[in-house]
Amino acid sequence: MGPFKSPGCVVRRLGGLPLALDIAARRMQAQRWSPAQMLDRLDGAEQTVATLALPLADDDPQHSVVKAFASSYDLLDAELQRIFRALAVMAPGGFSARAVAGALELEQRELEPRLEALSHLALASPAAGSGRWDLHPLLRDYGE
Repeated sequence: MGPFKSPGCVVRRLGGLPLALDIAARRMQAQRWSPAQMLDRLDGAEQTVATLALPLADDDPQHSVVKAFASSYDLLDAELQRIFRALAVMAPGGFSARAVAGALELEQRELEPRLEALSHLALASPAAGSGRWDLHPLLRDYGE
């Protein structure tokens, strides 16, 4: 196992998201996949979050990252869903409320409470003290 295919690489690839890590670990155990094989599956997937599901015929959000994200997304009104989808295609590494407001043709004072609402549902995160916001990499994948 090389340095680029270690279990730590799977953790980094999944952004440390506990549900994603749990599902990936259970799939790796059941299929007897190595970390390298799991990374190959994640990297080869059209949408990473779609790969992170257990092969169960139920709707339990604990068995699928997509279902877990959808349960939060479905709570949003149409405007918040529009904002979330727009955030998903913004540059990784964060974005300012001002830039998002400009892109969405909103006043910054209108956008900020909406970003906070997304944050309360863990669909966006403020970067401490920077005035910037970001999405978890898997949420970005889900929103695209």
